[in-house]
Amino acid sequence: MSDSSPRRTSAADVRARWLSGPLSVDDERIEVLLGDVEDFLNGEFSDLDERLSDGRLTDSRLRRVVVRIASRVLRNPDGYRQVSSGTGPFTGSATYGGEHPGEIYVTDEDRKDLVGRGKTSSRRAASTYLGGLR
Repeated sequence: MSDSSPRRTSAADVRARWLSGPLSVDDERIEVLLGDVEDFLNGEFSDLDERLSDGRLTDSRLRRVVVRIASRVLRNPDGYRQVSSGTGPFTGSATYGGEHPGEIYVTDEDRKDLVGRGKTSSRRAASTYLGGLR
């Protein structure tokens, strides 16, 4: 996924995974954002091309992570932490999660999807059987 690599994610991928009602951003702006996300990931993970070529990372998983990151920005492009509005006796508010609202960032889940979840150990400290420890 180096600078010379073709883009792996498209605006169509974002629209297909968008679940928050109509997406009012045009495809050209989504493509720019996707380019920024992919560039950011290249800076964070220098071995993405290697992981893709040897099969440790699949195109579909990379695409899913890129769309997930882009969707966080699209849901809150202005970076609001909290929004409130009111009319008469009625009020409403929304609080946006995340440490960096409106910015491109990688969560622990994104990182796990990109670099793998690691091996799980089958070693045990002890086993319990009827009658006690063995």
